[in-house]
Amino acid sequence: MSDKNRPFILVAEDDEDDVFFLNQAIADMNWSVDLKYVKDGAELIDYLHRRGAYLSAKGSPFPNLILLDWNLPRKTGWEVLKDVKSNQELRSIPVVVLSTSRATQDINDVYTLGGNAFATKPNDFRIFVKSLRDFWFNAASLPSSAREPLCSNSSSQ
Repeated sequence: MSDKNRPFILVAEDDEDDVFFLNQAIADMNWSVDLKYVKDGAELIDYLHRRGAYLSAKGSPFPNLILLDWNLPRKTGWEVLKDVKSNQELRSIPVVVLSTSRATQDINDVYTLGGNAFATKPNDFRIFVKSLRDFWFNAASLPSSAREPLCSNSSSQ
C-alpha cells in the first residue's frame, strides 16, 4: 500500500540486475519512495487497467510516474507507451523510458508516442535516481496518485 505522502513509481523491468541496482541506489540515498515492479509489458497494462491480479484499486495505487524498460517481453515498451498515451484516463501519467539502446529511431519513437523522457540505462543507478528524484519529485508537479482511473476493468486499447 502506498503512503499518500510518498511518491509512488511503477517500474516495468524484466532485468533482475537492473531492479537490484535501482533498489540499492534508492536505499543508498535514503529516498522514501514506494515502488511496485512488474516484469513485463502485459503485466503493466493489466495493472493500469485494473485487470487480472490488479482488480482492486485499493491494492493497486495509481502511480505518480512510470519507469518503462523499452525492451520488455510479452508487450514491448513501444506497445505499452502507445496504450498509455492513447488512453484518456492514463495519458497524464508521466512515463520515463529506460533502454540500453541509443538508437535515434528508439528515441524518436518514445517522444512521438508521447513519452515524457528517454534515458539510457546508467552504469551508476545512483546518478540516475538522484536526477529522477530531483527533477520529477522536487522540480516538476505530477498528477495525484490518489485518483481512481476512469477506465473499466475490461477496457483494452
